[in-house]
Amino acid sequence: KVDMAVSFEILERLQNKERGSYDKVAANIDMMLERGYPFGIRTTFTPESVSSMTEMVEHLHVRFPKLKRVVYDTVLAPSLFPAPEDLEKYYDDFLDGFYAAKKIAATYGIQIDSVAVEMLSMIRDRTCEGKIVLTPMGTISSCARVSSPKESLYGAYTYGEVKNGKVDFDNERFSGIINESNIYSQEICRNCFAKWNCGGGCRLFHHSFSPEYEKVRCDFVKKSLKRQLVAVLADRFKKNTGRDFDGYIRGKIENGELLVSGIVLTIVGFVLLCWKGKSNSLEREGIVCPECQHIVRPGVKYCTWCGAKMPENQQITDDNERE
Repeated sequence: KVDMAVSFEILERLQNKERGSYDKVAANIDMMLERGYPFGIRTTFTPESVSSMTEMVEHLHVRFPKLKRVVYDTVLAPSLFPAPEDLEKYYDDFLDGFYAAKKIAATYGIQIDSVAVEMLSMIRDRTCEGKIVLTPMGTISSCARVSSPKESLYGAYTYGEVKNGKVDFDNERFSGIINESNIYSQEICRNCFAKWNCGGGCRLFHHSFSPEYEKVRCDFVKKSLKRQLVAVLADRFKKNTGRDFDGYIRGKIENGELLVSGIVLTIVGFVLLCWKGKSNSLEREGIVCPECQHIVRPGVKYCTWCGAKMPENQQITDDNERE
């Protein structure tokens, strides 16, 4: 089964400016919805369009009433952010706009997701596991955003090709790509509470932006994780009590029953506790590969990082063998 993803800026003025052909794309979306084809919409926001998130939801509800799921994504374009402060503002606007749009979308039965800001359920030691992207040249790239020899990073992201009816992978090159950007290879990740959810960040981001932008990206991840945690707590509080979490907390503060600093420390403490638990669990249950020193799941025959054979004294259970 192959599902399609349609890059679509939803609003006609933005689609025609960024990608063009609004009428054709909209007509094809109508056709796929009518025929029941499985596909999703992916919208990428620039500093210009980031303030239009809620407007897009309203437009979707009216123009594409059968469309019930959209993914919002951040843009990766260094030229749009002359200074780190510009990127920081964009990220803050994206985070605020996303949750405002998500709230409105829910009233229409539309699901708005974003892998850029919703990572609470993810446990990973690298952000990208490495994709198999077939380029127009027949080469294989590890990133969908790097696909042309005209791009300066093309050589650093390709690791195979399809030629004469055969697929040829350069496993050594692929291992080098995978091992470059992860939570073990970056000092900034060492003591970060969000590292197991973040995975160390996008490799293309590291290659595209200068080092002073890295802290901005890292802060955005931590803000997003905290924001999602509060949103999950609020949702569960609502289901269990029927009350608004924000209103409840504000009432407690106004009555002097809670201090703002105490609330913040409690939430941050809970996040740290979750991270510590994940970290300790992984380190306690995992086995260290003798070749690359990465932690792997107990019971596996080969390291999922470098492919090295694990020590024979590890017991392979029937359950693990089936996995």
